[in-house]
Amino acid sequence: MGNLEVWEDVMDESLDTQVAPELGDVVTGKAHRIYTDAREFFKRTYFTDTMLQIFERLIETFEGRERHNLFLIYSLFGGGKTHTILAIYHAFNDPDALLDEDVLHGYPPEKREKIVEIAEKIKELGGVRIVPVYGKGEIGRPSKPLDLKAYKVRTVWGYIAHALGKYDVMRTDDENLTAPEIEVIRELFSGQKVLLLIDEIVHHVDNLAKSANEDDRRYAGNVAKFLDALGTALLGTKSAVVMTLPMEKEGKAEEEYDRNVVLSLWKAVRRVGGSELYSPLRTEGVAGGELVEVLKKRIFKRIDEREKERIIAVYREVYSNTEVFGRGSAEALMKTYPFHPEYIATLRTIVERGNLQKTRDMVRITRVVVRKLLKEFEERKFAPSLIMPFHINPKDRKIHGILFSGNKLFADYGSAVLDSDFEDSKFAKFSKPTLAELVLRHIFLVTYPYDSPIPLPGFPTKESIARAVYEKNLFGAEGWTPADILNIVEEIDNAVVFIYLNKKGGVYWFWRVANVAQIVESKKEELLSYNYREVYNELKKYIHRMVVEGKMLTKKKKIEDQVDFFDAIIVDTTPQEFEDTEDYKLQVLVRDDIDKDTLWDIIYKHGTGTRTYKNTVVVCYLRSIQGGRSPLKSLLETTATIIACDKVTGDIRAKYGQWGDDVVEIQTSMVKDIRERNLKDLEEGIVKEFKYVAYPYNDDVMEVTASSSSKSVVRRVYDALVSNGKAVTELTFEGLKEYFSEYAEIDIENSMGIPFSEIRRIIRSNTRLPMIRDSLLKEAIKEGVRDLEIGIERGKEILFKRVYNEIPNVKEEGVYIETVRPSDVILPRRVALNRQIANLLKMEKRNVVEGDKLINLWFEVYLTPSSEPLLLRELVEEVDGELRVKDEYFDTVLHGHIVRRYEEKPIKEENEFVINVDRKRIEGKPEEVVEVSVSIEPLRNEGFEVTLEINYGELESYEGIVPFTTKWILQIPKEKRVATLTAHADGVVKTESITLIPRTDIITVSELDSRHENHQLLEILGIESSDDLESIPESINGFVEGSFSINNAFKAKLNDLAMDVAKYIIKEVGDILGKKAILDINFHVEGEVILDDWLIESLRPLNGKVTFKLKKRD
Repeated sequence: MGNLEVWEDVMDESLDTQVAPELGDVVTGKAHRIYTDAREFFKRTYFTDTMLQIFERLIETFEGRERHNLFLIYSLFGGGKTHTILAIYHAFNDPDALLDEDVLHGYPPEKREKIVEIAEKIKELGGVRIVPVYGKGEIGRPSKPLDLKAYKVRTVWGYIAHALGKYDVMRTDDENLTAPEIEVIRELFSGQKVLLLIDEIVHHVDNLAKSANEDDRRYAGNVAKFLDALGTALLGTKSAVVMTLPMEKEGKAEEEYDRNVVLSLWKAVRRVGGSELYSPLRTEGVAGGELVEVLKKRIFKRIDEREKERIIAVYREVYSNTEVFGRGSAEALMKTYPFHPEYIATLRTIVERGNLQKTRDMVRITRVVVRKLLKEFEERKFAPSLIMPFHINPKDRKIHGILFSGNKLFADYGSAVLDSDFEDSKFAKFSKPTLAELVLRHIFLVTYPYDSPIPLPGFPTKESIARAVYEKNLFGAEGWTPADILNIVEEIDNAVVFIYLNKKGGVYWFWRVANVAQIVESKKEELLSYNYREVYNELKKYIHRMVVEGKMLTKKKKIEDQVDFFDAIIVDTTPQEFEDTEDYKLQVLVRDDIDKDTLWDIIYKHGTGTRTYKNTVVVCYLRSIQGGRSPLKSLLETTATIIACDKVTGDIRAKYGQWGDDVVEIQTSMVKDIRERNLKDLEEGIVKEFKYVAYPYNDDVMEVTASSSSKSVVRRVYDALVSNGKAVTELTFEGLKEYFSEYAEIDIENSMGIPFSEIRRIIRSNTRLPMIRDSLLKEAIKEGVRDLEIGIERGKEILFKRVYNEIPNVKEEGVYIETVRPSDVILPRRVALNRQIANLLKMEKRNVVEGDKLINLWFEVYLTPSSEPLLLRELVEEVDGELRVKDEYFDTVLHGHIVRRYEEKPIKEENEFVINVDRKRIEGKPEEVVEVSVSIEPLRNEGFEVTLEINYGELESYEGIVPFTTKWILQIPKEKRVATLTAHADGVVKTESITLIPRTDIITVSELDSRHENHQLLEILGIESSDDLESIPESINGFVEGSFSINNAFKAKLNDLAMDVAKYIIKEVGDILGKKAILDINFHVEGEVILDDWLIESLRPLNGKVTFKLKKRD
């Protein structure tokens, strides 16, 4: 691995089983060189505080300064007892090995100095005789004595005596199997420094105690007595005993041995006042105490300190993201590098709680892990920045063997759990399958050793998982981010495929008893096999809830973006026939085998024939992907899971009650989670899969795929119709006209009237037209009325132009219509205007006497607020018995303001009268002679005399008796003139006037159309915006006059400026001030500009915004 140098022996798989050699093999030289050679051994040994303390106490004992002569090293299997014994053996056998630079490498100065000091003192001791006693070796027993030719050794004390060359001292006790007296033992050790190393003595005694040989069993009971006497005998001497026992200080012993045997030996040693107890190494702390140092020494020859600092800095920055990693710290890396702290913690959990042999199996597992990483580096040139917990792969053959081989308690985890929940297919659906497996692997490794049905403190949470799984180099190579871990944890939280994974409150763990998910899964399969119709009907209910009721499945609330476009919705598994009505209808078919013929029948067929309202039915359905998955099957499976959850809930206590209420609660909660997640999946699946939409188009069937991301099926269908132009979300009157003109061949503007109900019927019947909601259709009609494009006939009332009581200072628009009724008839504007004017004129009152009052009610038209009024009645003519606006005044009346005038005068005199003239405004050619009928009508009495005088023209009679009539002959002047007539009758004076207007063939209109072709354009008046000014084609030359202002901050007058200059000034000032100008400008055309169809079309954007002054041409 990149910057790490590994010991060569790590690559030798055969040494995995020899990570803790036996004392006997080391002494005899049978063990590997790394254990028999003192220097090689020490290079791979971390000198724990316990080792150094024992070295110092032994030295003091041999120097006669220490009264403690018996040192007991205790731990369970694999805890480092034998390794400590071997360290003592090599240190006193070859102290110079401790001074080797490679041995001292990597220790802090203080510990390094202590090791050197110990080595020097051991060398100064002189001859220390080392006597190894290996309990698993041949040390003699009554039933099988050690045959040494001269004598046979039957006991451990006989063996020690033989090793010291003093067998005769112990011959009697050895032959009689009796524990020697203290004095005999002292005689054995007298005059020499002896280091007695006793390892695996429990194994020896336990075998004796279980022997079928009575002498063996009797002898076994005397070993403890011997050890008791041995400890006492050595007090005050310069000899010492170092012995190992496979137990903990709390009295817990290895299950392999009889606990009574172990305790008897323990008590025998503890009775001695000079005994000391030692645990081989400290394991407290997050970083694993001395364990991590032992691992590093056993695996790595060299560790690059600069690389270590760099990596720690990287992770320190990474872990600052507390949103992902919580409050984890990178400081523990200072102690554990190149191992991740969680690797050490995970390894300890596996070994200490998984019935493994502590340090021994930690080393074995790590050797396999590191070897695999090294091979990966050789093959892929990839090396991780740290050794992570997930590098311990329980599916790896060797690691699996270490963890589970012969381990009955955890056998289910090594078989059923791994085989089921770590099957490759289980991760295929995750967004990042590999990352999902690493997360699950971590959860498995740190929780299976607890074999717990409930969550325990320290079990994985999303933050601890993130810290244990994030590895910089791997994430970089895969393109993953830290946030991906949280996403995967969430996906795992939502998954129901892991039948041994348990979850509660954001805590995750594995338990060998299949969780309730397996029961749910079995029940689901049963439902699909034997109760398929029940599942199908339940799916229909869920779809009905979402589509028809508009309610969510996961929450008790309405779907937010549901749309009310359809008046009727049917959800079913078979095609259903709708009533043939104008309502828009949606059929949701819960099946995925629909063909086009079936769709045609649903959309068009009614009874034995074809429906009238062919443009009203839409179908939404599923579709199987050829050679792929079935969306219906997927929805049915999800529905079956929900039903299964409901059925399983009542059985949970019977299944899990034996493990307590907490387990029942956890499993119940898991069922609830499974149900809720499947409801969510079903909700999302229904919306996702019901994406195929069919609708009527050109008397055929159009099939499209919905693509919106809405949470509503109805909304997705509606959006599909909109995106494909079959439904509209907005509609102008102009758009409505175009639809009807292009697809229905109906010109709404030029018809004689069409009821709204007929327009609606056409839309619902003609499949070439889009589907239009009534609200949009009505708004378009109302817009047409507002823009004076159409009018509405409602009974005898015409809803078209506004009628004012005073001259308004606003742009003219049609009446406001609150709603459009089905019986309303849509009229073209010319028809609407003529009928409305006819109705208004019927309301007029001319010189009507009511009591003592004279009433007049009439209507005037104002093209602009400041223009002269025109009598409405003089702007109409009668054609074929019907009143209509004269052509030359049509635009004037259409865009002008109609003002209602009412006059009420008291009749004071008896000879009160009124003057009536049949015309008050006369246009004609200059010098043309016209006649006007004049009548004098009495208001009360009649028969009195009246005299007339005029200021222009001639009268046939200038006096007469009331009632009186005459003719007023007038000649059209060359310039506009007002002619007046005054009548006198006994002090009562009345006046009437007639306006004479010479016709010049000059007209003003607010809109240009084809009727104005071949007219000369003279002026464009009332330009109010710079956009409108820009709309005037550059081909029209002329000059402007008027003013413009900007936000009350700037105002300027324009006098006879060329058009291009005016445009430039207005634009520049607007750009500087950052605002658009408001104009009050008239444009005077230079030269003769004759309107043709191109110019009329070019000027169309100004229609309704300005006034065009035109001159008629012959």
